[in-house]
Amino acid sequence: MQNKLLSLRKFIYEDRVPQCTIQSNLSFAPFVRHLKKKMDAVPHPKSNFYRYALAKIGEYAELEKTIDTAQAADYPEVLDVIYTALSPLLTDEDSQLWALSAPGEPEFFYGTNSFYETIGNMIKTGSFSIVDPEKAEAKKMMNLYGLIAERLFHVKTSMYNTTVHRVMDTKTGLETYYRLGIDWRFVDVYSEGDMAQPGPDLMDEFMRGDGNALDLALEHFPLEQFRFEGFCVITLKDVTADYVLDAIKNMIISHNDCDAISNKNELEGALQTLFGSNRIRFNLLPFFHINGKPLLRNNFGLHSLIYDLAGGETANDHIYRQFVTGYLEEPRKLIFLDISEKQQEDSPVLRLLAGTGKIRSYALFPMYYSGRFVGCLELYSKEAAVFNAGLMPTVAHASDLLGQLLQNIITDFNSELAGVITDRFTPIQDAVRWRFNEAAYNYLNEKYQGTEKPAIEPIVFEDVYPFYGAVDIRNSTIERNDAIRKDLFEHFRLLGDTLKAIKVRVPEAFKDDIMVNFDEWLHEELSEISDRVVLKLDDYLRLQMAPFLRQLRDTHAELNGIVETYFESTHPQRGRVFEHRQRLEKSMQTINQHIGTHLLDLQKDLNAVFPGYFEKFRTDGYEFDIYLGQSIAPERPFDLSLRGTYRLMQLRSMAKIAQGTHKLLPYLPTPLRTTQLVFVYENPIDISFRQEEQRFDVEGSYNIRYHVVKKRIDKVHIRHTDERLTQPGTLALVYFNEADAREYLDYIRTLHYEGLLADEVEQLELEVLQGVDGLKALRVKVLTDQEA
Repeated sequence: MQNKLLSLRKFIYEDRVPQCTIQSNLSFAPFVRHLKKKMDAVPHPKSNFYRYALAKIGEYAELEKTIDTAQAADYPEVLDVIYTALSPLLTDEDSQLWALSAPGEPEFFYGTNSFYETIGNMIKTGSFSIVDPEKAEAKKMMNLYGLIAERLFHVKTSMYNTTVHRVMDTKTGLETYYRLGIDWRFVDVYSEGDMAQPGPDLMDEFMRGDGNALDLALEHFPLEQFRFEGFCVITLKDVTADYVLDAIKNMIISHNDCDAISNKNELEGALQTLFGSNRIRFNLLPFFHINGKPLLRNNFGLHSLIYDLAGGETANDHIYRQFVTGYLEEPRKLIFLDISEKQQEDSPVLRLLAGTGKIRSYALFPMYYSGRFVGCLELYSKEAAVFNAGLMPTVAHASDLLGQLLQNIITDFNSELAGVITDRFTPIQDAVRWRFNEAAYNYLNEKYQGTEKPAIEPIVFEDVYPFYGAVDIRNSTIERNDAIRKDLFEHFRLLGDTLKAIKVRVPEAFKDDIMVNFDEWLHEELSEISDRVVLKLDDYLRLQMAPFLRQLRDTHAELNGIVETYFESTHPQRGRVFEHRQRLEKSMQTINQHIGTHLLDLQKDLNAVFPGYFEKFRTDGYEFDIYLGQSIAPERPFDLSLRGTYRLMQLRSMAKIAQGTHKLLPYLPTPLRTTQLVFVYENPIDISFRQEEQRFDVEGSYNIRYHVVKKRIDKVHIRHTDERLTQPGTLALVYFNEADAREYLDYIRTLHYEGLLADEVEQLELEVLQGVDGLKALRVKVLTDQEA
């Protein structure tokens, strides 16, 4: 035990001025009164000790009055008696954080060695700070007001129960949670001067303990009006593990996707706090399965360190796959306190960790959920021997929660996978799911009634209004052929330089039939690209030249650098001979991502107005069909005005897509422009679900006309000209009925005022298509930002 003065004022307040000060006096009188009350009660086994304690305190007459806190050290025997009276007899003081303080003051005059060492270390190192000191001070004031309410107003509260404080090590960034217990039994409260009783409304509001409770108390009953005499018994308990596990529980509750990147830092911080070291890094590794097989490589943000170090390189990737495959066959604890050179010689994966990753300590713990292996907890550090004896118990402490979190991640991954399949590969959208549910129920009903061969009933939606749109990347085929031609030209130039360099080094390596006339290839074969030419060149480069060069590299070590430079330059992902194709693909992907995002927004917006069926098809751009009608949502009222709302919203979305793709032009590696086309069809049609194709299509011979027209208008020309209807920077609407044209002219005016479309509209007649006559069109310019 220690009886020296230990103040936390500077530690708590630092350079802040306390919000309030209190009158606090150290006194043993309340404790003496408590002992006498015990003595007057029924005889107790401790009565002799109470008698001894009173006699010991009575030896010092000055203790009948208040004393200065610094003077308490002069009475070690009295303090020892108080500790003995208030602590279980067999308590180990070295493991107990226990102390005495003046009422409500962060000054301690007596306590256990462990208390003084813990608090003293914080003060000495200066690397610790209280997280949110204002909140900690507010808790202290609420404790004092709770005591005042009980002692002076005789209202029982829970305001001065135990509280939890966070202390941060500013050097490591780790937090420690301490549960602070304050025993106020030996504190008397006095009011200075006359004090009004709080009304029931004020007391009720204070008792609720909401955000205004403290402000109300400070306003009506300033703490300066009160005097506190006696001493407080302080206990501290490190509850860091409990709070970390609660934090992990919250992650489990709030977890909602299989991509845990957003939670990784939070989880790692929690585990570092639990393990008490910021020198240890963590990964939580769920093991996903596809088609019953483990997914050894993925890009879902949950990677083993070994996975990242392997990096997809052939040799290292083989090490990674071999290690994971073996581990999955026999999940087990792996702990390496200090990866030695001898261990590296025996284990390729340790050689990868210590060599490439500079890792000195590594551990892997299997995690289970309901007895089933679900993944691993990975620990590693670039420092040796950072794992201590508490490693195993700490992992065991958190393993159940980590297993639950891994299972949640796996479940969410499977759900997301199923969601992608439903969204991308099947047409069962929310708007029509009810009808599939009915059909499935009827099928099962027949099956369980004993029907020998139950059949799925046809799923048909009658009298629905169709909406068709297409966004096409203009001249995509021409651009693709041009990119291939440029890349092949570069490839053959590279091949020519490579073969010339090889011939200089090893002239005897060549056979007469392996050389080609590169000028002839470059000027004749590459002047016009067709599928036949591309296949011919690919066969030559891949099936003849690549094996020939590998053979040269293997038989002539001096050619290794030349050949490897060639293969690196011809790598499909990073090689320069694919540069133009990669630039084109990146441009097309960027445009299609933009279009796809707008179409998803359009689908959500339309369904918010009235449920409809939305189907899109990826080409070099996008085509999409929308169907609207009472049969899709029979429980909701439908009227024809909804068709007009859909038309306007579709037109607005197409204009925004055109504006967006125009804005992308400066950022595209290969500049590409888009054309926008809408087909207006005035009559309702029927659509049915075709099980063999897993999609909806039009039903009936009359309805097929709609399908035929929309497939033939993408390259339609203006009548008596060679000009295509669809042009970059414009929006074209194809129609039959003049009434529809007048309706759309109103929509165009609306969108003109919104800064999307120009006010001048071309009204055009279109060429006669096979089996289709009488087509007309409106074409309007889409405004850019400068023109809007």
